[in-house]
Amino acid sequence: MDLSTPQDMPLEPGLLDYSDTVGGFLFWSPKGQLFALNRFVVSRDFSRIVPQVASANFRVVYPFFSRMTESNINLVLHPTQQAHAYFLVDIKSGPARKTIKVFQESSEIIDDAIASEKFPVIHFGELQNAVMTSRRNQSPVSIRIRFLQLRPGLPRVLRDALTEVFVTNAEHGGNKEARLEYKIATLAKELRRGMVEDYLVNCLWLNPLTNHLGMMTCNDQISGFSKFVSGDVDITAFEHCLGRDEEGHYEAQTGVANVLPVLLSKVKWNSPTVHVYDETFRTTHRLQEYYSLYEGLKALCGVGPPVLVHEAYELPEAVPVYILRLANASPATLLGMREFPIRHLVWDS
Repeated sequence: MDLSTPQDMPLEPGLLDYSDTVGGFLFWSPKGQLFALNRFVVSRDFSRIVPQVASANFRVVYPFFSRMTESNINLVLHPTQQAHAYFLVDIKSGPARKTIKVFQESSEIIDDAIASEKFPVIHFGELQNAVMTSRRNQSPVSIRIRFLQLRPGLPRVLRDALTEVFVTNAEHGGNKEARLEYKIATLAKELRRGMVEDYLVNCLWLNPLTNHLGMMTCNDQISGFSKFVSGDVDITAFEHCLGRDEEGHYEAQTGVANVLPVLLSKVKWNSPTVHVYDETFRTTHRLQEYYSLYEGLKALCGVGPPVLVHEAYELPEAVPVYILRLANASPATLLGMREFPIRHLVWDS
């Protein structure tokens, strides 16, 4: 099965266009990647299959799902003189189960599933096997629809934006690639806004160019830095405890950790992730490699006060963390000064 992306072409004699039915679903590749189809054309005996792959990049979507499960729905492609297709649904009938034929469009199947927070996909490897079985047995192609399950606790705004991606893929006509790319960009924007507005603005930040401690400011496009107003008693006390070099800059341990303001498939939390990437540092201080934002910064407090570093106006994929050195703290105030940067990082969820 060739996954090349040919130019749009008129339908040749003997070919059937299943784009509205098959292409209404997103596909899951054997390597665990999502992709969409602009077109899905096959010959009547399925000896020739021409899928046209959309250019949209679904990388931001992967971490939204925790696992894949089997649905009770089969998509059947039954080529005749037309691209005939229908769905078979397994339902309970008393103690037994029976299968009924459903003449719904893909968009209706997808809408019904998403209403139950199940996101339907076709596993491309399983489609390949179903096509080979069909050709061998001279029978219709039957492919089981799979459901992607959402990770728990996603905010409603992200669930809604993700729904728009799947619904848009199932719509017919127009420039599908452009619509998908716009919806995926909207999802990424909502994710970034949540990571910043719900979490990162509460952190303590350092501008290494000005040597000022302060807070992050943001809007939809860029981030900024606002230094703390001088004279605040708590900030002044904290700054007084910090070690400085001969030029007056704060002394800090760098190059050991950063904050990832994205969702990661490998972790269960929906906040930014603290990645303690220096293995020697982890071993020395008995730290894990990945933490949620609060737990990670709290763990780093055992070494010194951790601050996020503001280096650019565009939020990077990895925000450096500096661990400042305490030089003037008394034993009585040492713990409080170490944990000063996390005193506002306690959330309801």
